[in-house]
Amino acid sequence: FSLDHMTFQPNMISNAGLHKTIEEKWYVLEGTGQIWIKNNSIEKVVDLYPGVAIQIDPGTELQFRNNGEKPLKCLLICSPSW
Repeated sequence: FSLDHMTFQPNMISNAGLHKTIEEKWYVLEGTGQIWIKNNSIEKVVDLYPGVAIQIDPGTELQFRNNGEKPLKCLLICSPSW
C-alpha cells in the first residue's frame, strides 16, 4: 500500500475517473468538499469535512471537488501502491 497527502485548492473540480484495480481510503484533514462515487447501480454524493473517512472500492467511478474557501486536505491510503 501507499500513503499520500492530497491538497485540492478552493473551487477546483477533478476529472471524473475510474479505479479499475485500486482501493482507496480517504480521511479528510481540513476543508470541505464533495465526492461523487458510483459502483454498479449504487451512486451517491458524500460531503467531505474534517474527520470524514470514506472507502473507494475497485470498479468505482469518482469525481471530487472543493466547494469551500480553504484548501481541501486529505490522507489517502491506496492498495496496491500507486
